[in-house]
Amino acid sequence: MNQQEILKRTSIINVKNKLELTEIYSQKDIIYVECPFCISKRGTMKLNTSNNGYICKECENRGYAIGLYAKCKHISNKQAYKELIREKANMTNQLVTVITTNTRKSNEELDSVYQSFVEKLTLSEQHTTKLLQYGFTIEEIRKIGFRTIPTTERDKILICKKLINDGLDLRGIPGFCATCS
Repeated sequence: MNQQEILKRTSIINVKNKLELTEIYSQKDIIYVECPFCISKRGTMKLNTSNNGYICKECENRGYAIGLYAKCKHISNKQAYKELIREKANMTNQLVTVITTNTRKSNEELDSVYQSFVEKLTLSEQHTTKLLQYGFTIEEIRKIGFRTIPTTERDKILICKKLINDGLDLRGIPGFCATCS
């Protein structure tokens, strides 16, 4: 078996099909499916075909194709790999290729959005504690203006919505996805 065939058999698309995950919709190289862990019917699990990864926006389960197969089948990753390469790959999907192009905003517009973004951020207790351990004082932390960048999909979307509600257009702003706009 050649390397190309192994890659197909261990791909996130093949795993989706083997696990019979219900595809809700797709955009670019992302396929949204019903999460097999939190049983979300809204398509909260994202399967990324470019890096073979997955993450659920709801329960935050994450990993890669072989691990997803293993977790769903309650087997080891090694056993999952063996099972996946044993059978021919099923690469069918309803992936819609959408190319979104946005003209990059001017430096002034970028500055305005980024300033508003930073103003919406706060500093988590965990990061405050870490900074204190590094030797910063509370006064220095406030003066410098440390912030915690959100890591969950839900928190990222919430900040985008706040920026949009403030009348900011996020299209053409590097670092912000077009779907937030």
